[in-house]
Amino acid sequence: MSTRKLSSNTASPFKTALSLSLVALVFAGVPVHGADLHPEKLDLRACVEEALKGNYGLRISRVEAASSAQSFQIARAAFDPVFSFGAQRNFSQSPTANTRLDGALVPQSENDNFSAGISQFLISGGTLSLQTGAARFETNSSFALLNPSYDANLRVGVRQPLLRGGGIGPALRPLQAARLEIVAGDLRMRQAVLQTLSGLETAFWQLGLSRLTRNAQARAVETSRSLLKEVEVRVEAGLANGLDRLRGETALAGEGQRLLAAEQDEARAADELVRQLGRQEFEGVVFVGNEAFASGAAGLGTPDPAEVLKLAEVVEPEYLLARQAAYRSDLRVQQARNDLLPRLDMVASGASLGRSGEYGAAYDRARERDGYQWSLGVELNVPWGLRQERARLQQAKNELQVAELTAANARQRLVLLVRDACRGVVAARRQMEASEAALKLSREQAEQLRSRYEQGLAEFRDVLEARNGAVQSELTLYRARFAAVRAEIEVARLSGRLFERHQIKWK
Repeated sequence: MSTRKLSSNTASPFKTALSLSLVALVFAGVPVHGADLHPEKLDLRACVEEALKGNYGLRISRVEAASSAQSFQIARAAFDPVFSFGAQRNFSQSPTANTRLDGALVPQSENDNFSAGISQFLISGGTLSLQTGAARFETNSSFALLNPSYDANLRVGVRQPLLRGGGIGPALRPLQAARLEIVAGDLRMRQAVLQTLSGLETAFWQLGLSRLTRNAQARAVETSRSLLKEVEVRVEAGLANGLDRLRGETALAGEGQRLLAAEQDEARAADELVRQLGRQEFEGVVFVGNEAFASGAAGLGTPDPAEVLKLAEVVEPEYLLARQAAYRSDLRVQQARNDLLPRLDMVASGASLGRSGEYGAAYDRARERDGYQWSLGVELNVPWGLRQERARLQQAKNELQVAELTAANARQRLVLLVRDACRGVVAARRQMEASEAALKLSREQAEQLRSRYEQGLAEFRDVLEARNGAVQSELTLYRARFAAVRAEIEVARLSGRLFERHQIKWK
């Protein structure tokens, strides 16, 4: 009797401290929102809609895609006409006349020049220019027939490359590269959207897993507390010893610690989901609909790797970006080959000239071709040895080879990702089946052991171990379900089915 009383007295302070520590553990991770009586509730659909607008990574990619689209406008600007205007005024006075032919003791002249023109880059690689000019000349020479005199001219000129830079191909190559850049920007945007959807869904179901884990741990705490009360009654009745009480108190403390860890994991999962939404405030929102997740949440049956790979080769952005890089490298090789040619340009120009005592009359005479001039010629420029051009061609070929190898590597990686994701779905579903069977067995064993313990046919330690095994089996089942859902999300991302499931039409 004295031993039992001593055991009870020594356990009482420990019990009191343990109870206080458990209260602290249970409530330490529970956020209190006294003012937030009506929190905002978001399901998966609402989360997707908000993330597509607010996710920071997606917003950055949207700006980058818009910037890529401007590269085509920059390339098109080469075909925009260029206008030019000019005006100049000159005055000259000589110190003294050199000869009587100067026509004045102190010769003076005043000259005003005006010019305007337009030039156009042609699809052939050449340049067409149209110019007009007018000049006014006034002097104090007595020998000037027209004073002031007005000159006008109408000019047309053409410079056409015959080798380097000539032809439709070299002229349109910058536009082709710009179009590829637009496609690449669209692919990067598509990649960002898929990553956002994938990350959002993973975070959404991760929060569901954390909540289920926390609920399971909370039930385990309640079960441990109930077992501890039963043990205390049995100890008082002399049916159990103080060691069983100590085991129960230790088990309750351990379950409380695991509950605290589960609550912290749930809080981190909720913060990650809020981050995916692009919000700055992490409070005031409650996510619903993610606690009863199971395999099939992604709307995916048993995936066929060949079918998924066939879809992925058409829609998976990372692989398509690698192929786009190879296309751009091929354009650079073509440009480098063209630059290896000598520069041979045909240059032609013609002008109609007119002179009179008035501007209008001078232009009339120019249109009537009172005076004219023309020229036709070729210009040849050949760098000695073409050393720079040959080196650039070799660089472009090396870049193309690297880009092609990178594309092949990207496809190999895509095949591995598809195979791994499909295997992950199948493996996780089989793990779910095994976990469900193990959970059923663990619960039945725990119930039988507890019944036998109440009859005095089993040890309390065996009851605790069986109960702990049932909890772990339940958590294993939840983790298997989450692994299956995560693998299904990855398959849907690779095949592009995330867009269909969220009713997103990609233009």
